[in-house]
Amino acid sequence: GALSSNLDVPPDLETAIAAVLGDFLDAILLNREANPEAALELLERRSTRGALLPLGSIMPLPALTLNGDIESGKILGVAADLVRASSDLRPVLDALLGQVLVVKDRQAARQVLNDLNSKGVPANDVQTVKAVTLRGEVFHGSGLILAGSESKSTTLSRPRQRRELEQQISLSSQRLDQLKIGQDALDRQLSDLASEHDDLSKSLQAKNLELEEARKAYGQESVGLEQAQREAGWQEEKCANLEAEIDSAKKEVTQMEEQAGRLRNKLAEGDENLKAKAAQLAALSIDEYQSRASHWNTRCAVIERALADARARHTERKTGLEDARSAQALFRNRLEETGLNEQSDKAEKIELRRSELEVSKQIEEIAGLTDLTENALAAAESEQEKLLTSEGDSQQESNAIEHQYAQSRIALARRQEALESLKRRIEDDFGLVAFEYAEDVSGPTPLPIQGMVERLPLVTQLSAETEESLKRQRAQLRRMGPINPEAREEYKEVKERYQFLSNQVNDLIRAEADIHKVIIELDRLMEREFHSTFQAVEGEFRQIFHRLFGGGSARLVLTDPDDLTNTGIDIEARLPGRREQGLSLLSGGERSLTAAALVFALLRVSPTPFCVLDEVDAMLDEANVGRFRELLRELSQSTQFIIITHNRNTVQVADIIYGITMGRDTTSQVISLKLDEVSKVIA
Repeated sequence: GALSSNLDVPPDLETAIAAVLGDFLDAILLNREANPEAALELLERRSTRGALLPLGSIMPLPALTLNGDIESGKILGVAADLVRASSDLRPVLDALLGQVLVVKDRQAARQVLNDLNSKGVPANDVQTVKAVTLRGEVFHGSGLILAGSESKSTTLSRPRQRRELEQQISLSSQRLDQLKIGQDALDRQLSDLASEHDDLSKSLQAKNLELEEARKAYGQESVGLEQAQREAGWQEEKCANLEAEIDSAKKEVTQMEEQAGRLRNKLAEGDENLKAKAAQLAALSIDEYQSRASHWNTRCAVIERALADARARHTERKTGLEDARSAQALFRNRLEETGLNEQSDKAEKIELRRSELEVSKQIEEIAGLTDLTENALAAAESEQEKLLTSEGDSQQESNAIEHQYAQSRIALARRQEALESLKRRIEDDFGLVAFEYAEDVSGPTPLPIQGMVERLPLVTQLSAETEESLKRQRAQLRRMGPINPEAREEYKEVKERYQFLSNQVNDLIRAEADIHKVIIELDRLMEREFHSTFQAVEGEFRQIFHRLFGGGSARLVLTDPDDLTNTGIDIEARLPGRREQGLSLLSGGERSLTAAALVFALLRVSPTPFCVLDEVDAMLDEANVGRFRELLRELSQSTQFIIITHNRNTVQVADIIYGITMGRDTTSQVISLKLDEVSKVIA
């Protein structure tokens, strides 16, 4: 192998050692058993130079020893001692680096060489000594200096870089394995946390459902309690009214009894008077007594009738009193039941509040567990991201190394292909012919391609015909000039490409013409249909406008009649008793009615399955609403109208009414009513 690949040089000494070794940096090491002649012949055949280091024949120079008075803080040591290599290469290191001192800078190098000269070291020994700085500047003992930057240190650093990269790859692989193991553990932990989170979420949902059901039950119970309280209040009020009526009835009965007693007394007095009058009757004339008797009989009948009425009223009042008392007892029972229900509702309410507190505590615990789970999950995700980042970095380093290796292989393949191409070009252009070279001619030797070289007969003199033919051929070549042997193939390719593109262009031209024809036909069709539709809508608009306003006239006007595809439409209206004016000069109600007329005209020309109108009649008076309602009834035969309105007159034309209201629990409720069933509901 090469010497550079077998040396272990510290990174800070790579530049200095590479400068000292020079051409021997890439020298080829030969085993002790190897014969250098074979390598020398190979170099000679390939016309190249190279350094050979036969381990069996190297004679190392005596190692340089440093005396105490020569050593200083700027001298790092002998280069052979600073470089690490196998024991077999020690003679090579002693021969190449045994007489080399590694110093820090130029001043130290000059000082070392001057000290050697001043200490009486033989000149021959001093001339073999070299001092090299860390920047790669080589000072020879003979006075020669080599300096400047060179890229050979990178070659010397390749073994170290390879080892470092192998170590990094090994560490990255180990780290990657550890990361994968950690990732698997984190994935399992994440899966467990996710399953636990799902269980907690399901439990939380179940608790939320229970809490919601409890709240709904509590709300229903609250509503029932409020209803019971209202009913109890109503019953208490009714009971109070009945008690007041009972008291008034008792007072009236007492008065009636008193009146009845007075009437009895009067009746008794009347009987006594009757008897007295009867006794006096005998002494009086019969006519007078008969008239008095009829008078008192009449009064007695009246009193008896009044007494009967009073007794009947008294009986009715007693019956009402009994009914009131039974109703009062019933109400009192219901009130007691309501109180018991209220107490049970309060107890149930307390129990629901207690369960709500428990559920809230469970929710808080679950939320705490969820937070812990989410924190653990976030930590796991961050750790996973770090691991993925580290794995990505390791993968990038591995990819970079693989890329460098692939680039090296590609470069080698390209060099081999270039060599093969050169061989083919030499064979095609010149033919592989063996030439004889004079001894004094220097230069590169022919390529060593055995078996392909043709040996031509040696010709010392050309014939006159051959010379004439050569001149003629050379003249023709000059007139013809350089040629392109691939012109025919290029011409065929260009011709085929031209024909293909020409066909494509012709197809595009024909397609463009066809598209222009279709566009023209579509424009004509659109203009014709637009014109016919505009005429129909304009006629219907005139009639509907006249009906809605009870007179007047209106018309639709094209802004650009010459270009129907880009024209706009204006509305010019003349209300009854007013001059013609534009739509912008009308009031809000007039504009609403005009817009409704246009919509109805469109529906007349092209009915749609349904039409939605949102408070179109908000600004209309009763007369206009009536005409608007009549048109709605006519058009509803072919179109279903959905109208949002607050006008009672408009509602009368509807078949079904939907009302939206908010209930006691703040939820929207929809109430529907079919007007054709109102009579049935009322009946």
